[in-house]
Amino acid sequence: MSQVPKKVLIVDDDPAARAFVEEVLSDVGFACSAAESGREALAIIDADREIAVVVSDIVMPGLDGVRLGRFIRDRFPDRPWLQVLFITGHAELELAVSALRLGAVDYLTKPVPPDELVFAVSRALAASRAILRSMSAGALDAPASGSPRPREEPAVETSEAAVRSALDYLSALRRLRQESSTLANLDEPSWTILLEVYRADITGRRLSVSKLCAMDEASQTTAWRRIRSMEEQGLLLRDQDPADARRSFVMLTESATKAVSDFMARADELMPGHRDTA
Repeated sequence: MSQVPKKVLIVDDDPAARAFVEEVLSDVGFACSAAESGREALAIIDADREIAVVVSDIVMPGLDGVRLGRFIRDRFPDRPWLQVLFITGHAELELAVSALRLGAVDYLTKPVPPDELVFAVSRALAASRAILRSMSAGALDAPASGSPRPREEPAVETSEAAVRSALDYLSALRRLRQESSTLANLDEPSWTILLEVYRADITGRRLSVSKLCAMDEASQTTAWRRIRSMEEQGLLLRDQDPADARRSFVMLTESATKAVSDFMARADELMPGHRDTA
């Protein structure tokens, strides 16, 4: 094919959730499209052969994520490179099993830490490109007859291997956190806050306390409590806005910056080809 599939399609009926995923992925260089329903997603896939990865919510009105995954497999048999990654706020075993049986490369639960989302999509894109390379190599060996080559099962095996690889990688990330004396005791919401502040620091942005609280799916009081707790642990610093006494900004302490930087460096080493896939 003339165009290498490289786009990520984000499917979610919640505009805020859809915007969050698109912002996280766009910030690290992924080309993204978005759909607010399963049916709109199918129309986009039908029109754009550059779609390589579909990141879909599961619980949606009308065509839900699991049925969308099934439609993708049935409607586009000529595109075995299409990878489906599910995200849901409903961490139910039955849905997870259904997702994996459909060849999903990962199953993530909300709120999804940005680093896990990026790594999962990177893995999915790598699997997509591996399948495409396999197809290209097979085309070179195809017989000269005019009959089309049937779709072969190895493409499904590659997808299943990608599932295992992604799950192993996520387990390795959790172990890395447990090995860090600075990061080991953080719960998931606090870890997400730390990553967002780190992202702001390395991109030269200032992140306000109010924006951090808005990112947290818990109440404002709970979010404030987490931020205060992280201050007491020596992870965060607050800086008052001289132009507005009601606003303060958050930044990482030196020890927190070193801990997260070390984590990112070790995580990158665990992911062969990560720099080539993002």
